[in-house]
Amino acid sequence: MSAKSFYEQKENFETPTHTPAENNKIENIFTNKIVSKSPVLKQTEAEIMKLRSGYETATLQDLCERATKMLMSFKKIPSKNPMKDGTRKNVLPSGQERIQAFTLGKVRAYHQIEMMNSSNNRTLKYKPLHLVLRQIIKKFNPRFKFTTIQINKNVKCPAHKDKNNVGASIALGLGDYTGGGIEQQEQDGSTTYLDNHNKPVYQDGSLTHKTADWKGTRYAIIFFYHQGALKENGDSREEIHKTLKLKNEICPTKFKIAIPSYKRAGQKQFKTIKYLNSI
Repeated sequence: MSAKSFYEQKENFETPTHTPAENNKIENIFTNKIVSKSPVLKQTEAEIMKLRSGYETATLQDLCERATKMLMSFKKIPSKNPMKDGTRKNVLPSGQERIQAFTLGKVRAYHQIEMMNSSNNRTLKYKPLHLVLRQIIKKFNPRFKFTTIQINKNVKCPAHKDKNNVGASIALGLGDYTGGGIEQQEQDGSTTYLDNHNKPVYQDGSLTHKTADWKGTRYAIIFFYHQGALKENGDSREEIHKTLKLKNEICPTKFKIAIPSYKRAGQKQFKTIKYLNSI
C-alpha cells in the first residue's frame, strides 16, 4: 500500500461521526496492517534462522532431506505453458501443454538483455528452500559457480540439449520415487545413466539427455551457470567451461575399493561396509 492510499483510506474512515476511541481503533488497524509482521513471515524468518544455525553440523544427506520436506509441503507448484510463453519448449513432454516448474536465482527477462533476480527469490515460502539448496552445493562443492536453480515437479523431459547452460551443471533428484535418473548421450555415442536420487551429480547440459522413467513424486533440481550472467559477473566462458571436467571426477562404476580384512571378514561385512554406505 502506498503512503497516499494509506492516508486516503484513513481519511475515509475518520469522519466526524467517529468517537476518539473509534478513531484510535482505526489508527491501530492501519498501523498494524503496515508495521506488524504476518505469522507466515515470522515463521519463515524462524525457519531461516534455524536452518542457518544447523548448517555447520548438517550433512549433505541432512540438507537433502530438509529440501525434500519443504518441496513436499508445497500444496501448489507454479505452472507454465512453454509453448505460449516461448520458454523451455525443449523440455515439454510430448502431449502436454503445461509443466510444473519454477526458477530461483538469476533469470533472463525476455524483453531485455540483462539478467535479473527471479521474483520467486522474494516469495516467502521459497526463501528457506533457496537457502537450503544453496547450502547443498556449498557442502557438495564450495567452488562450483552457478547463477540459477531450476526446479521441475514430475516433468519427464524428452531428449534435448540445454541452450543457456555454460559449463557443467549439477543435477539433484528429490522426492519419494524410484527410477527417474538422467540418460545422457556421450560424445562417443555411448549412454551414461546418472543416478541423482537424493544426491547431486555433475551433468553436461550441452550433451543430449533425457529423463528416465520413474514411479512416485519426483522433483528435479538443476544448478547451472546461465550464459547471460557472464558479462555481469565478469566471468569468461572459457573459465566456466573448465567445470565440464567435473562430470568425470566421480564415477562409482569405474573403480573398486579394497579393504584389508586379516581374519576380520565378518566385521568387514557387518561393520565396515555399513559404515562406508553411511558416508
